[in-house]
Amino acid sequence: MDAIGGASFRRSYELLRGGGRLVCFGASGVVSGEKRNLIVAARTALRMPRFNLIKQMGASKAVIGLNLLTLWKTKDR
Repeated sequence: MDAIGGASFRRSYELLRGGGRLVCFGASGVVSGEKRNLIVAARTALRMPRFNLIKQMGASKAVIGLNLLTLWKTKDR
């Protein structure tokens, strides 16, 4: 499970064995101080691994992204 993103996400993905799953939620590495910082966010995004689905399937690795805020959203019916 990775809540930091960036370099932490890359290390976590590289540590996965075949059949491993990495669950990503949040990205605290993107936030600098109390305000959002686009430069820090861009640097963090550049540190994330690029995915080739064919290689990912061959390695039997899975990455799952989760937005925890959507768990509390309610829709009017």
